[in-house]
Amino acid sequence: RCVKMVTEKVTLKRIVVFNIVLLICWFAYLHANPWIELQTSNIDSYELGKAFQQNKGQNKMWIGVATKSTFPKEAVSTSVPDSRLEKYTLTIRGDEIQFDHSYCKSVAISQSEQHEGCPSLFIIGTRKGGTTSLINYLSKHPNFKVANPGGGLQSGETFFFNRHDKFDDSTWRTYLSNFPKDSNANLSGESTVFYSTNCLVPNRIQRACGSKAKIVYLLRNPYRRFESNYLMRVKTKVYGPKSDINAIFEEEWKQLSVVLGSRYNYNQRTINMSVALDLNCAMQKGAPNLLYDGLYLTFLANWLCVWPAENMLVINSEEFFKMPGKIVQQVLLFLGLDNLSDETLSAITSSVYNKGIQSKSVSLNSRNRMLIQNLYEPFNSKLLDLLQWTSSVDWVY
Repeated sequence: RCVKMVTEKVTLKRIVVFNIVLLICWFAYLHANPWIELQTSNIDSYELGKAFQQNKGQNKMWIGVATKSTFPKEAVSTSVPDSRLEKYTLTIRGDEIQFDHSYCKSVAISQSEQHEGCPSLFIIGTRKGGTTSLINYLSKHPNFKVANPGGGLQSGETFFFNRHDKFDDSTWRTYLSNFPKDSNANLSGESTVFYSTNCLVPNRIQRACGSKAKIVYLLRNPYRRFESNYLMRVKTKVYGPKSDINAIFEEEWKQLSVVLGSRYNYNQRTINMSVALDLNCAMQKGAPNLLYDGLYLTFLANWLCVWPAENMLVINSEEFFKMPGKIVQQVLLFLGLDNLSDETLSAITSSVYNKGIQSKSVSLNSRNRMLIQNLYEPFNSKLLDLLQWTSSVDWVY
């Protein structure tokens, strides 16, 4: 028995020593080969093996693959030059969208009051789509200044073009006062989510500033956006802490049904672009409606009718939440700004701004769930097809 115990201890000691040596060798190997990148999200064994085989024999190895999206299947390391970073892999630019302008009722107008100091970027929505985080991440770039900086609820927002139709010198000075003076910043931008849902804003900005500014529109799963917007209103005390999401839904549904009226019958479960555009100004005089805000097809079509397509960028919010650094890279590329280092991107995207209530879970009852699905499904289907996201985005409740 004594001999057996001694043998077991010696064997165990050898195993421990062997594992320690193996770990030391592995870390030394990693240090000597900085092109190895570990990406752990949703690793699929088949795709991992496929990625390994594709790179076999080359002086690099990818560990992990991208999640289900339009992102390339091999994990992209930003520590080395890669031509794939020059492509909008997580987003789509307006001139890549096959949009039929024959449906447009509103057309581009000539500038009549172009003012100096116009922003270079307008982030137009959607509410609870990550707009506050994105504008704050961009504000960390040395060549970019943002309206009302500070990271608070109003960071990046001015509400100017959804409130003003005339732009005399006095109102314009008021608008410019929102932007900090920074001699180093070549570009400026703001983020007001009402610019997407207010059908008059595209023409107002074009009339005041021309159409050279870049437009960025973040789109989030509309079901999750509805829930998040509800929770934000609870957090900001628009609704009481004991409010019920189903009661709020029914109030919003009743209001939206009146507005939709004869314009659109949600029971038809289909939508065409002409009807979608007809809904653009449907709630112009009403208070923001949680359900109306999710009809993205309507709002995007309105902007595509007026704004130069090459100056528009549409972003899937879910991709932004998962890979904020990659999205910021692509927005910087879109704006023509120099990229930031991996370390800087990692640092500035570590914070989430204007975050809703994470601890509270909400859910619609079966009746209301059916209503919201019947409302959104036709719009989502048409929109995802328009954006070429059908195979990569799955907006379900």
